[in-house]
Amino acid sequence: MINLSLTEFFFSTLLFLFAYMITHTISGCLQSFTTYLLGDPTAREEGFLSLNPLVHFDPFGVFALLVFGIGWFQTVPIDPSSFRGRGAHARLFAAYSAEAVISICLAIGALFLCVCSFGFRLSDLLVFKIFTYRPLLSLFSSSGAHFNMAALFSEYKSPISIVTAFLLVSLVYLNIIIATVSVIYNGFRYMLVIGAEKGYGYMEYADYVTFFGPIIVLFLFIDQLVVYFIGLTQSAAYYMASVCGV
Repeated sequence: MINLSLTEFFFSTLLFLFAYMITHTISGCLQSFTTYLLGDPTAREEGFLSLNPLVHFDPFGVFALLVFGIGWFQTVPIDPSSFRGRGAHARLFAAYSAEAVISICLAIGALFLCVCSFGFRLSDLLVFKIFTYRPLLSLFSSSGAHFNMAALFSEYKSPISIVTAFLLVSLVYLNIIIATVSVIYNGFRYMLVIGAEKGYGYMEYADYVTFFGPIIVLFLFIDQLVVYFIGLTQSAAYYMASVCGV
């Protein structure tokens, strides 16, 4: 049974997708620029160093995000052979870590703006949204996720305030989810590169490890990682807000 108006559903989903577009464009471009600075021009040569949202768009990642609450962007290509010479392993590690670091920084920035504009109460909404927000599933859910979320925004009388608050919280939400998925997926990518260099026996199963490994780790540890990144984001954003006298 549908438990919310289609108008509310489409409007909130549209805002959510707009937040996704902002996030994946900035994150993908910055990650490509970072890998270029670290010595790998692959992403730049393949056109990822761009602010065109379509370059970084992944339809399957968006679908998974809307349905399951776990999504991703278009994977930025990294060529391990580009990292040679002194500090090659450190630069390679930095390249694979760039997406997660960028996502956390964007989440901190968005939450800082939330706190400065709307106070600390939005942290409750942030935790609620990360653990319950599934736009497509909530349309037919008895839990009424959209209704509860709208109620949390009810104190903001101005439509602009409601839209801004929803957008900022969506940016925090998206970047924390992306950081979580990135740590796991790119962690496996990095380990496989190191394994290939050292000739480890498990490399003959590299394709299976790349596919099933992140899924298993996500299933077992995603809640713990999300909680950790929420705490990290809140601590940094609140500290910045306190320094600014908020």
